[in-house]
Amino acid sequence: GQWAFVLPFCLSMFCLVNMALYPFWKSHLHFQFAIATFGFLGLGGALDICADGHASGCLRCTRVGIVVLMLSAFGIWFYGEEAGINMSGFEYLAVLSAMAYPLTWTHCHVDEPLPQFRPLTAACPGGATA
Repeated sequence: GQWAFVLPFCLSMFCLVNMALYPFWKSHLHFQFAIATFGFLGLGGALDICADGHASGCLRCTRVGIVVLMLSAFGIWFYGEEAGINMSGFEYLAVLSAMAYPLTWTHCHVDEPLPQFRPLTAACPGGATA
């Protein structure tokens, strides 16, 4: 349903905490948890985009753009790390875009009714029906 994104986002936070427990210079687990963190963030974003039938096309495109930017920046940074190339700017871009995604939830105004809970019944994009 509309809250399907909660579990992947919670799993990403769990992976983020574990990523912090393993310094990158001591263990490769840091990078494995980083992959899981951004993977769950991407999954949660995709589920959110598909389930929010009240969002305008422009808002959906913005959300897709943020998720694609986040995953692309993370992929470029990760490739650079594995290749021994310093591309830390892409790491910061991935993190900033992940932090920007929840800002798209502010499109509901106080005077608007809350969206109704409903199951996701059609394929994304734009196929969700009330």
